Amino acid sequence: MANKKKWTREKCVEIVSKCNNYTDLRNNYPVAYRAMLRYGWNDLLNLLPRTTRPNGYWSKERCLKEALKYSSRKEFSVGSHSAYIVLMNLGLLDVACSHMVPIRRPSGYWTKETILESVKGFKSLKEWRKKYYRAYDKALELNIINKVKRIIECN
Repeated sequence: MANKKKWTREKCVEIVSKCNNYTDLRNNYPVAYRAMLRYGWNDLLNLLPRTTRPNGYWSKERCLKEALKYSSRKEFSVGSHSAYIVLMNLGLLDVACSHMVPIRRPSGYWTKETILESVKGFKSLKEWRKKYYRAYDKALELNIINKVKRIIECN
């Protein structure tokens, strides 16, 4: 059985003293943070300043500038969720993300040719299907799965 760490109030006070703000505690000491919540030591949590932005902080210009820091929509959504949501609500998400590399392939990407090209180099159907599951579905739909299997067998 795993040896669970017993959290004492003194240990939590020590950890809180190392943190600059509430977010710092949650990100760098998540287990201690959860222990403080579990034991109801909200007074310790309240010692740390919250890092919230004032209303109106995310202006259109500031959001567009923030978007330039990211190379994909996913990265932007996770890294600066509030700015992402503001741009989405303003209908400017496509404009703000125009410099980003698209992760998702465009609709209609998987054709017979692109499917057969993607199979090259794979040693098993399972391995290929795991990486290109949409191509696998399209291969079934186009009824070329047997051709895909033959190519993989030849690799």
